[in-house]
Amino acid sequence: MNQPFCLMLVGNDQQLSKFLKDYLQRHGYKTTAELHKKSVPAIDCERPHLVILDPSPSPTDSEALYQDIRATYQGPVILLTDQKNGQTTPSKTALLADGYITKPIEPQTLLAKIRTLLKRFHGDRCHKRVSGFQQRAVMNFGELLISNPSRKVVYQKEDINLSSTEFDLLTLLAGHAGKVLDRDTINRRLRGIPYDGLDRSVDVAVSRLRKKLGDNASTPSRIKTVWGKGYLFVPDAWD
Repeated sequence: MNQPFCLMLVGNDQQLSKFLKDYLQRHGYKTTAELHKKSVPAIDCERPHLVILDPSPSPTDSEALYQDIRATYQGPVILLTDQKNGQTTPSKTALLADGYITKPIEPQTLLAKIRTLLKRFHGDRCHKRVSGFQQRAVMNFGELLISNPSRKVVYQKEDINLSSTEFDLLTLLAGHAGKVLDRDTINRRLRGIPYDGLDRSVDVAVSRLRKKLGDNASTPSRIKTVWGKGYLFVPDAWD
């Protein structure tokens, strides 16, 4: 018999958690709720299919909690956000998450977002408990945020539209931040073939990536060319 999705609500607003828990259970989801301070071990133990995070009022505390969750949990996360004083720019944590919903919450909107993310992450296995997920990383370098496999890049709070090749190149370089990667390594990882000494596709992709990320073309400081060796992603150059 197929098992229902398991969701976890994380937040200190117990009234909101109870309302959402009852609503989601009525729609067939097995739903639990945890306070912020208990959420990380609970998520690690229960391995829910999806987490709904209602953050604290402090942006710093919210980002720290999100990063703590991401250290062990690789599934989708939806953030509940407050927009105060007419502010329309999402927080860093909201941009990192796989999706966000603005308060006051419309339950049907949240439900639609949940269904979309569960389908994206679990596909045909959606009604089975999933013991593990594909390796993913959420990387944060100053103002640069990279989320994989949602394949989202945010720099200075702006979404950066990258091609598939550019995103794969960025995550490869950022995943080896501070280390020079030669063209042969990059070519093998991205294209599955060795570098022949003549192909300039990697160089072209790096050039385009620099342009989209605002790196100086003539004297790049974020993705540097190390002559005779390869390319270097500088981790502390994104403030």
